Amino acid sequence: MSPTSGEHDLDCGARTYESEATRRWVRGAIVGAVLVGGCAASGASDAGRESAATEPIVRLDCIGRQSIELAFSDATARLTDPRGRVVLLSQRPSGSGIRYEGEGHLVRGKGDMVTWTAPGSSPIECREVAALPTSIMDPKALAGTRWQLVQFESSDDAIGTIRPSDPTRYTLEFDSDRAAFRLDCNRANAGWRATPTGTSGGGFSFAFGGMTRVFCDPQSMDTRIAGDLPRVRSFTIDGDTLNFALELDSGIYTWRRLP
Repeated sequence: MSPTSGEHDLDCGARTYESEATRRWVRGAIVGAVLVGGCAASGASDAGRESAATEPIVRLDCIGRQSIELAFSDATARLTDPRGRVVLLSQRPSGSGIRYEGEGHLVRGKGDMVTWTAPGSSPIECREVAALPTSIMDPKALAGTRWQLVQFESSDDAIGTIRPSDPTRYTLEFDSDRAAFRLDCNRANAGWRATPTGTSGGGFSFAFGGMTRVFCDPQSMDTRIAGDLPRVRSFTIDGDTLNFALELDSGIYTWRRLP
């Protein structure tokens, strides 16, 4: 199809994006990111392949004070949701704009608007905050940082949100490959590994090393936290807030940065 005055064609392998709405997207950072991530690999030059290796990232603010990130690569995009969960999306044909789907999530872009639909939820509107030139954060960015527990938010309504009676008795300190915890009257340690997928988070795992066995107050969170460490699957950092998401969306631990 030849482009007319009201259309714009971009041949990206078997994918073609058309219409004036797409033209506006191509000017913007989001579709620009899609084009770099999705089309550069088809170029013949080494420079094109090098561009494809850098995953353009776009951060979006959505209604309800939620933020998401999209990291584009070839015909896929990695979505980091507001709780730090990472979902792989696949590019789908779209009459105009962009469309990515995966694991019940849907991201669509048309004109200057993005909509994100999470599983079982209604679409919400999002707008670009920034197109980020770097691919991912340093996987060792947490080394040397200290944190204090704020709360645990369970997805089980019967548990709800649990906050420590004295947050100063729950701290976390990272070195290059180990994490040291104060958990009320006990101490614990664990190996850790971060696999960032964006500028503010990604996959995460703890290799639990052990904990002292002092009997704390019955309301203590020490054994709950120690038991949940192996279940951590992802993390996000937003300013001075660190979130760890558990497997199966079962809960979020929130920590506040210490000086």
